[in-house]
Amino acid sequence: MDFKSRYESSLTLTKFFGSLPLLVAFPLVFLSHSLSTTSFEFAYENTILLNIFLASACLSIVILAHRLNVLPISNATATTSGSNKMSTMYLLSTFYVIYTSASFLPANRVAVLYLGLFLNSWNLYTPLAFVLDCYTNFKEFYGLHIVFTYALVILGYYLLSSKLNSSSLSNLLSSLDKPTVFGTFIFSALALVFYNPSMFNFSMIGVNLATFIVFMISVQEFQMRDSRLSSVFVSLLLELLQYVVLLQQPSFSQIINIGLAAVVTPDKSYHFEQDEEKGTDQGHKITNNSAPILKELMGHSDTRAIFNFLLLNATFMFVQFLYSFRSKSLGLLSDSLHMALDCMSLVLGLIAGVISKHEIDSNGKYPFGLKNFEILAGFTNGTLLVGISGSILFEAIGRLFNPVHLQKTTELIIVSILGLLVNLVGIFAFNHGHSHGHSHGHSHEDEHDHMNDNMKGIFLHIMADALGSVGVVISTILTKYFSWDGFDPIASIIIATLIFVSAVPLIKSTASTLLLSISKTKEDQIRNILHEVQQVKGVRSLTTPRFWPGPRNNVCGYVHIQVYRGENTSYIKRQCEKMFESRNMDVMLQIENDYDDCWCRK
Repeated sequence: MDFKSRYESSLTLTKFFGSLPLLVAFPLVFLSHSLSTTSFEFAYENTILLNIFLASACLSIVILAHRLNVLPISNATATTSGSNKMSTMYLLSTFYVIYTSASFLPANRVAVLYLGLFLNSWNLYTPLAFVLDCYTNFKEFYGLHIVFTYALVILGYYLLSSKLNSSSLSNLLSSLDKPTVFGTFIFSALALVFYNPSMFNFSMIGVNLATFIVFMISVQEFQMRDSRLSSVFVSLLLELLQYVVLLQQPSFSQIINIGLAAVVTPDKSYHFEQDEEKGTDQGHKITNNSAPILKELMGHSDTRAIFNFLLLNATFMFVQFLYSFRSKSLGLLSDSLHMALDCMSLVLGLIAGVISKHEIDSNGKYPFGLKNFEILAGFTNGTLLVGISGSILFEAIGRLFNPVHLQKTTELIIVSILGLLVNLVGIFAFNHGHSHGHSHGHSHEDEHDHMNDNMKGIFLHIMADALGSVGVVISTILTKYFSWDGFDPIASIIIATLIFVSAVPLIKSTASTLLLSISKTKEDQIRNILHEVQQVKGVRSLTTPRFWPGPRNNVCGYVHIQVYRGENTSYIKRQCEKMFESRNMDVMLQIENDYDDCWCRK
């Protein structure tokens, strides 16, 4: 395989991993919607109320994201109040139609339908799926029901696409009437709580809105619009999740559904071309006109890798966390809680990574910059890892003496393997982002010659989570075939020990840096240089040698040097400076005559 082929393969793989947050969050929006009611019987009033609430909640989230600069900002002038309200009601109705169509079709069907329409509005999947659904439901007299539902799907797509085609995204967001949206949201929320709260699964509603947030952010960086792999992946993932979460047994029709998804041939529809003209290019080019926060995050390879994995990790966390209660697995529960802490560490790492890249203003509030914020983030992540290992160890010891029988071990293994795959994706994206940043920054500075403490802390979180998934898979398989419930806590103890052992060196390294401690190797170098300085002709003595770790793996400090009367102080200073610079030390030298009065000799 030549270099060009390898490069194209690597680029395709990178685009796929970068699009994974959207490809996972998008189907979960529809799957969690199907679980948002507690009753298996269809009730029109409950469905209408739920969909109005979700539509207004989604638009409220969009408005807040726009205000927080998470979505693109418009510089256009505001439209009239009447057009604002009309545009707002139009979008509320559009979201309501989309959610209503999801109430009548299975999640695995409606998700692929909408994705296929946005990839190519004239794709073959839509008519083939319609014919298949009419055929399979013909004997149950659901023909009119299927026709009505597909009409809703197509209507929802064209309502949204026509609105996006007529206006840029930033102008559309700026034209929303906030009192209308928030008023609808508050009214529907109160009705949801007081009308018949027992009919709604509020945890699933929360998952639906959380996954919508992930979808809303990740859609700005979607890079797989030209690949049919998107629809196949979404279909395959939903079939797998319906087997695990909804306990639907595999069938031949599911294989047909996955095969049908492969007929979606992506194409640049008019909708996406219009967006490109308005500044929403495809791939990473979108960051040129996207939200300032997103543009800053995507501007660097390391922060881009962290951000993409944060979205993917947060999305899968909901699947793993909910299913851990169904299977009563301590390993999976601890793994999902660790994923939640991973998200916290990733957010902390993102903040540290972005702040540390700000230009140093020697006349500003922070004249030495904020580089140490990365070290503080690494120390915090190391401390979190120790706390995680302690909590897992404590719970595992209790389970050894009071075993809990695992349930649904087959589904548990599948969920654990999915979690392991997510972490492997994170490791790949992390290493790719770090090596990419290394290759671009190597010739300019030594900052990327090693993995800094912030990135090391994040990497240890991902590795520990991957170990947790491996432990759950192995312990569940052993429990399934040997029928002994002790494998789960034993695996948890091993995982906790490995997490603790990996976190201690990080804590020691970051703590010593925060305390301005110099390593033994650096200390020996400093002593040797100071000895050489004292041997320079004309130097009488030196006082107050002070040294501390620098921002780029170097050493900073200052030294007072006393010289004999009549010596060339400029020449001696240049000689001493060269000695320190040759060993990557940024040291300020103050040259004094031996008869001068200085505080350093008092």
